[in-house]
Amino acid sequence: MWIRRVLAPAVAVLLTVGCAGGKMPKTHEVKGTVTYKDGKVLEGGSVRLQSQGASDVTISGDIGPDGKFTVSTIGTEGKTTGAPEGQYTLSVTAPMGADRSVPALIVTKPSSVTVKPGESLDLQVEVVKSR
Repeated sequence: MWIRRVLAPAVAVLLTVGCAGGKMPKTHEVKGTVTYKDGKVLEGGSVRLQSQGASDVTISGDIGPDGKFTVSTIGTEGKTTGAPEGQYTLSVTAPMGADRSVPALIVTKPSSVTVKPGESLDLQVEVVKSR
């Protein structure tokens, strides 16, 4: 019986503290267009910014049929448009093909992105298919 009286409240406190997380970081607009080297737009897929430092958020955006994207930051406190200040490695995932395969893409420019306070980024991302 004492286990329930001692252990249950202790577990509740740990869960509350563990899930409390901080508030969402301040974000700045990051959008752009993804094209192949020949200028043809990538129709669909997603863009991801991977922090070059420690981060507990996911930053990504879906690519529309016109090749355009806007990233959002997703954390324990929710989702907000834009990306926090910092340095990121940029990656692009192609949409799934009719045969359910996902072609590998290599970002040729820019491969890294720096988000600065007060800046809005409009990126022109170029990719090539991996061989």
